[in-house]
Amino acid sequence: MSKAEGSVIIQKPINQVFQFVINSENNARWRTSFIESQRDPKTPVGQGMIVHQSMVGPGGRKFPGDYEVTEYVPDQSFSFKVIAGPARPAGKYTFESVAGGTKVTFSLWWEPKGLMQKLFMAPMVSKQIPKEVALLQNLKQALEGAK
Repeated sequence: MSKAEGSVIIQKPINQVFQFVINSENNARWRTSFIESQRDPKTPVGQGMIVHQSMVGPGGRKFPGDYEVTEYVPDQSFSFKVIAGPARPAGKYTFESVAGGTKVTFSLWWEPKGLMQKLFMAPMVSKQIPKEVALLQNLKQALEGAK
């Protein structure tokens, strides 16, 4: 299993940070591997929400990274699982009010399924997971730089 976790404190109110992160249209402002996304209009914002997104993979190739929100507690946390694409990680964001703003913690994990994933994808995905978590610094810059 590959797993990474990180936290950052953002000098903004918890509701503003939560709404920014749950809205996939903001991904382009802070996630470097992100190309585009669209929430499935047939799904509600919250648990059960499905987001169709495209990501940049090895060699600059475009691949799907659709995900489903599996847990949703407004202004506290949400969990997701990737439902399309070559790797299917899962993750969780938690939000906590702290002095001076909001502490955001992001956990991301992936369990390779089958011999092919273990042999060929595991080294690449294991390197990418901590990079995705490190993007919390970009989130901080995007929100604190926003007016």
